Amino acid sequence: MLNYQKIASALVASFFAVSLCASAAAVPAQEDMRGEGRVTYYRVSTLETLEGEAITSGVIMVRDGVIEKLGKAVNVPKGARVRDFRRQGGVAMPPLVLARAAYLPRDRRSSSTDSQYLAKDSLWLSKDWGRDLMEEGVLMVGVNPPGSDLPGRTSVLRADAGYPQPEAVYDDLHLYISMAGAGSSKTKVRATIEKAEGVIQKEKDAEIAWRKERKAWEEKQKEKEEAAKKKAEAEKGEPKSADEPKPKDKDKGKEDEDKAPPETFEPPKLAKDIEAVVEWLRGQRVARVELGSASDWLHWLDLVGDRKVAYELEFVGSWRGQTNVFEVLESIAAKSVRIDIPADMQFLPTSRNRINLPAEAVNAGIEHIVLSPDNGVPNWRRDVSGLVTAGLSREIALRAMTLEPASALGLAEVIQPLKSGAPAHFVIWSGDPLDPHTEVLLVVADGEVVWDRVKEEEAKS
Repeated sequence: MLNYQKIASALVASFFAVSLCASAAAVPAQEDMRGEGRVTYYRVSTLETLEGEAITSGVIMVRDGVIEKLGKAVNVPKGARVRDFRRQGGVAMPPLVLARAAYLPRDRRSSSTDSQYLAKDSLWLSKDWGRDLMEEGVLMVGVNPPGSDLPGRTSVLRADAGYPQPEAVYDDLHLYISMAGAGSSKTKVRATIEKAEGVIQKEKDAEIAWRKERKAWEEKQKEKEEAAKKKAEAEKGEPKSADEPKPKDKDKGKEDEDKAPPETFEPPKLAKDIEAVVEWLRGQRVARVELGSASDWLHWLDLVGDRKVAYELEFVGSWRGQTNVFEVLESIAAKSVRIDIPADMQFLPTSRNRINLPAEAVNAGIEHIVLSPDNGVPNWRRDVSGLVTAGLSREIALRAMTLEPASALGLAEVIQPLKSGAPAHFVIWSGDPLDPHTEVLLVVADGEVVWDRVKEEEAKS
C-alpha cells in the first residue's frame, strides 16, 4: 500500500506505556514476584496466536504489560500469579478491533466539507458502552465523523477509555471522505480537492517569491560589503583634516528598504477546513473513503486520477443487502489498497442469490481485508462464522477481525499476534471464537485485566 505505515507512524502519538524489549530469558526460581516485575501466567487450552499454527495447552507469561514468554512448556516461578482457564476450554487470541463503530451515538450532521471536525468530538457515550464492547471481545474502536462528503477526521478509542466523551487513543487519524449514496458528493469532493491544490500552489508561489527576495537581498548585502571594502582600501593611509566634517548618515531612514526577508520560508497559515485535505495531498495523511457500490469506486478512480495519494476503502452495505462490488474487485486489487467489507453474506443485484464478498475479494487478489459488523456487534462472530462456512479462510477471517483493522487504525505496533515481546493485549474465550455460543472470559490490556466475566456477573447479581 502507498507508504501507509510511514504516514500512520508520523500521525501516531504513543498512547500505551509498553516495552517491546522484555527479556526472554528463563525466570530464576527465587525471583521476587511481588510488586513491579511480578509475573502472571495464563493457562489456556489453545493459543490462537494468528502467527503460524495454533498452540494447544498453552501458557502466556505476562510481565510489566508485555508477553515475555508463551508456548507449551513454560516454568512457573514461585510467587507468580496463575490463572487457569483450561477447564473452561479457554482460547487466547488478540482482541477484536472495530474499524468503524457506526452505531455509537453521535451528533447528526449532513453533508459537509469542513474537514477540521474530529469524530470523537461528536460522541456522547453511555456509561456501559465500553463494557458492552469488551463483553464481545472488542478492545479498540475506530469512529468516523458523521455526515457525507468531507465531514472530518476519524478517531480511535479504547473500550475502557471512559464516558461520556472518552479519551481517545488517536484524536485525529484519517481524513474521512464519504461518496456513498449521493450523486453530489463527487462534485463537492472534487471542488474541495481542487481548492486544496490551489492553496498548495499559492504556497509554492509564495516560496518562490521569498527565494527571489532573499537572493536579491543577499546579493545587495554582498555588493554593499564589497563597496565598503573598496572604500576602506582607498581611504587607507590618507590623513584626515581635524576640521573635516563628519560624513552624514546617508542610510538613515532607509531601514525598511534594507530590512532582511526572513531567513527561512514561513508558509501561509492553512484554513482549518482545508488543512487535512492539503496534508493528504502532500502525502502526510491517509484517507478513509466510504463507498457504497461499484459505480462509487469508478467515480473515485476518476476523481483521484493520477494523484499519488494514500487511501483505504470502506464499503457500506445497502439496506436491501444487495451488492455489485464484486464487479470491481480486480480493479481494487490492482491498487493494493486495504478494503473494509460488511461481515455478512449479501445478495447479487435483483436476485436472491447469495455472494460471499470477502471470499471473492481474496480470490481477486486483495491482500488486506477488514470485516466490520453489518448486523450489530453481538452478531458479528456469527456472521463471520457463516462466511467461513461458505468458503472464506478461517485464518483470514480471524485476522480480518483483529490484526487487519488494528493496522487500519494505526495500531499495528499495539495489537500484534501473540508472541514474545508483544504488548499484552488479548482475550480469553470459552471456546472457538467463531462459535456464536462462545463467551468472553477475560480481556487483558497492557497486561492488566480490564474485563472479567466472573466479576461482571457478580456485580450484576
